Amino acid sequence: MTLKIEIQKTVLGHKAGVEDLAAALGRAGSTVYRWGNPNEESWPPLPELLPLMRATGDYRVLRWFARATGHALLKLPARIPRLGTRTVADAQSQFAKCAQALIQRNAGEITRDEAREAVYQTVELLLAVDRILERGSELNLEEGQKCLRLTQ
Repeated sequence: MTLKIEIQKTVLGHKAGVEDLAAALGRAGSTVYRWGNPNEESWPPLPELLPLMRATGDYRVLRWFARATGHALLKLPARIPRLGTRTVADAQSQFAKCAQALIQRNAGEITRDEAREAVYQTVELLLAVDRILERGSELNLEEGQKCLRLTQ
């Protein structure tokens, strides 16, 4: 995915619509429509990206920047959930999904981007579990996905 596509998805995927998004950002509707138009070369100014992400609740642009620079994005939870009983099983399941994606990539069954997505999801979830374990608690990966909103 390109940055432009991620911005388009963020703008056009807003539940309330582009006009409401433009009002929340204090921008003209036509300006925000141009940001979401694949045929336009219009980009939001860099200082507008954070308000855009906050207004939509969609942080795919930030994830794109993290991945483009070789980093993983991790949202810290507002609170730490109670102990999960399936943490090890969930981690093994996530590793198995990642390994399966790599096998499928070698067989030419999925694209490079699909395989990378599986790897990134595994890394992000493991980082989330690491942060929570660091604080003296456990979290199963399914709860981690819900709590940390790491999935798209």
